[in-house]
Amino acid sequence: MNPELSRVCSKYIDVPYADRGRGPAGWDCWGLIYYLSRNYFGHKVPSYLDCYESARTQDSVSRAIVINAKAWKKIEIGEEEPGDVVVLTLAGYPIHAGLILESGYMLHCMEGRGTVRESYLVNAWRHRIEGLYRWIL
Repeated sequence: MNPELSRVCSKYIDVPYADRGRGPAGWDCWGLIYYLSRNYFGHKVPSYLDCYESARTQDSVSRAIVINAKAWKKIEIGEEEPGDVVVLTLAGYPIHAGLILESGYMLHCMEGRGTVRESYLVNAWRHRIEGLYRWIL
């Protein structure tokens, strides 16, 4: 991984989960992506806070992801670059996301775990991949 990206991301490991949080003291999975996409990658991704009341409301989070998909280009595994996003299904809904750091690795935040760096290609995540996306607006 790029040493500068590694340094930036390492300071966010263990940041706690906060429902609808937009960081850096606490965030939900999209809050992490929102914060780093804007502050590190220069992508003007929306906060999506107007799209869901809680990260626990699976249908509204899923709807927000689907409705806002036009701002994203779907890419294939192997085409990903730092700053792309992996969308993952939980309980059958595409409601979780991680920020791709390098091919095969994401930074993501979950309730009960906080922010972690982890491979999205391990068995626990690989079968949950809904898609990989690149910001195009």
